[in-house]
Amino acid sequence: MFERFSEQARQVIMLAEEEARSFDRHYVGTEHILLGLLRETEGVASRSLERLGVTIDGVRARVESGEGDSQVWRKLPLTSDSRAVVELAEREALSLLEDCVDTEHILLGILRVGDGAAVQILLDFEPD
Repeated sequence: MFERFSEQARQVIMLAEEEARSFDRHYVGTEHILLGLLRETEGVASRSLERLGVTIDGVRARVESGEGDSQVWRKLPLTSDSRAVVELAEREALSLLEDCVDTEHILLGILRVGDGAAVQILLDFEPD
């Protein structure tokens, strides 16, 4: 599924899984992918979000308001919105004639999903 992803983009997904586990979730939601993007500080997406005033602490505070469960899974499944983010990120890279999917494509995928938890969190930051 992630063959065309750059090393940084793969790192985002691994960090998203870590974030989901830290919140005792049994899935990786778009909000966890957003946290992964912010933690992968070398990517274009992280720098873009930072310039918009989106901080990892601010996003975590919003994610923490949700309920978790204590079940731990070996490999966390992606929600349908998160799968859509991955597919849209791949399409973005293809449409831009890029060889691989990178962090900026993942961010564009999040924005294109439009109604996921990550977009709602981003709207809380009131970016321009």
